[in-house]
Amino acid sequence: MIDFTDFKKYKIIYLLVILLFALLFAIRDAPLYHAVFVDITVEPPESVRSRDFSWIAVNGWFITQTRLIKNDVILEGVKSDISKQKLKKIVSANRIGASNIIRISICSDEDLAKLKSLVSDIANLYLNQLDKPGKETDRLKKADQTDRKRTHDALLSDRMRIKEEIGAINKRLKDYEIELTLLGAKPIQLRTIKERIEEIDKTLVSLKTELVNLRLVYTDNWPQTSRLKNQIDTLEIERQKVNSGLPAAQKLEGEKADIISNIDKDKKDAEILQNELKATDNRLGQIEQEDAVKQQDVLKKKAPSGCIITAPTQNTQKIFPILGMRLLIATVIGVIFWFLMGLILKNAYLFWILKDRLFKKR
Repeated sequence: MIDFTDFKKYKIIYLLVILLFALLFAIRDAPLYHAVFVDITVEPPESVRSRDFSWIAVNGWFITQTRLIKNDVILEGVKSDISKQKLKKIVSANRIGASNIIRISICSDEDLAKLKSLVSDIANLYLNQLDKPGKETDRLKKADQTDRKRTHDALLSDRMRIKEEIGAINKRLKDYEIELTLLGAKPIQLRTIKERIEEIDKTLVSLKTELVNLRLVYTDNWPQTSRLKNQIDTLEIERQKVNSGLPAAQKLEGEKADIISNIDKDKKDAEILQNELKATDNRLGQIEQEDAVKQQDVLKKKAPSGCIITAPTQNTQKIFPILGMRLLIATVIGVIFWFLMGLILKNAYLFWILKDRLFKKR
């Protein structure tokens, strides 16, 4: 019976088998002698490039882009009869030198025109994918749009309310002007009444003083004394009549003062509301202008902001270097696996020998 755990005896066989499998895996789906490479170079938009130009950050970013190009998101959008699994194998991407440019390549034995169209589609899908906002960015954008719409609607509602309040104030002011006109047409004037009362009081003081002096010399039947007494009585009667109209005149002046006070208050309120209306209109104009700018940005961003630097080109020089690289990598990996397998089997062989000897001693 053959003991395959004896690595020392069968190590060459192990090496040959491992190398055979490694080489078969390396040339699996490898480009044949009549296959061609089709290349296209693209420059991603500045907004998504790494701004840290350290080796790790920049190269790490390009590795991420390479994975994105071969990702399901990109390849599922390609219109081709080639399966997605095969596309993953025949599509490759790498960075050109130390630049921001990525070369996308397809190696296949398909029709050349078909490959050129295919690599162009992949490049455009890749650039479009870079311009798409992430889920969190999209969520924040929708939340911002909702908040802006709510703010816009609230401002429109405030503007309508302010306009209604200004209209109501203007109507009240017109009514106040009409009331003042009607009150001004009434004959009773408080100032005129007060001035007449003061005038009568001064005249009465003078006449009464003169009457007192005459009575010291003459009786009340004296013509001059009698005349002064009649004048005093007439003025006192007039004073009573004028004084009786004083409450009505005071009430009228009070009404006028209240109306004037209301007019002043409404004018101040109207001025405040006009300022609020102006501020609201300015804010609405600002929001509408920002929305217009964003709409223009959206229209501008319909095309990818990145660019395709070169059109798809055929390159037959790359096939053999890549095949050689695959075979070299497969050989190195096979030898390393063979070496590790030898260590494992050797240790397992020693373990079983040691175990058998220990059991025999017992």
